[in-house]
Amino acid sequence: MAEYYMQYHNASKLKHYPDDAFNIKTEVETINFDTTPTYKKWVYASKKKNILEAKGNLCFLIVGKKVNAQTKFYLWSLFRIEDFHEKNETHNDIFGIGCNFQKPILLNNSEHFKKFQSDCANFVGFKNITRLAFTQKLISYSSQIPIPETYSPNPSFSLEERSLITQKNEIERKLVQIELLLRNDRQIVNFLKETANYKCQFPNCTAEILMGDGSKYIEVAHINAVKDGGKSVHGNLLVLCPNHHKEFDYGNLKINTHTSSKLSGQLNGKNFEIELIMHHM
Repeated sequence: MAEYYMQYHNASKLKHYPDDAFNIKTEVETINFDTTPTYKKWVYASKKKNILEAKGNLCFLIVGKKVNAQTKFYLWSLFRIEDFHEKNETHNDIFGIGCNFQKPILLNNSEHFKKFQSDCANFVGFKNITRLAFTQKLISYSSQIPIPETYSPNPSFSLEERSLITQKNEIERKLVQIELLLRNDRQIVNFLKETANYKCQFPNCTAEILMGDGSKYIEVAHINAVKDGGKSVHGNLLVLCPNHHKEFDYGNLKINTHTSSKLSGQLNGKNFEIELIMHHM
């Protein structure tokens, strides 16, 4: 018989949601996710024995955020527990395959939710919820989650190799989220690309990517990262080729000057000075 587990993420206490692209000020009801199944680290738990018993079973992630005097509780993710990494005696990272609900589901007004919260000791710790009546309600919500029946990472992979795979998945996930945010600001993005003539703004870069329709491919990057509160506004956006975009995101970047019209510093040991595009016609 399949078992079901639950882990709780206190967004108010931790000061972030489980997904880094959304900060604590985000209105949760507006968040929509891509529901493509992903293998990654989902949560952590303290007791290794409980995780070993849970392997191969499904786990719901519930997120709480205090709004005024009330905490709103959301059904956020569903994943199958596949593996774990013991960091120390009280911290075990839990890995698995799963995805977020397309839109977080508010649970506060669901029938019997308060009893479920009480039965889960107010959501303290990683818990087996198989025999709780409200679990059937969570299961009914999860029909939209396309988790494969089985998933087994190559057993020959070392822990380091699996960690690299997880990091790659996490980088790709964040790039998708940033692209989704940029799509919502398509007007400013298109303006910047056109003004830059679809050329990389990094000094002396001659990279050019032609697409099948004859147009040129270029990207727009945030100077202050989205995960740190950066916005898609003039003074915080650069037109970059894919290589320089990734260098800005993951390379050794030191910024000396950042104003609404100018950016200077060093990137992987190379000095640069860039005039930022300022006016939106």
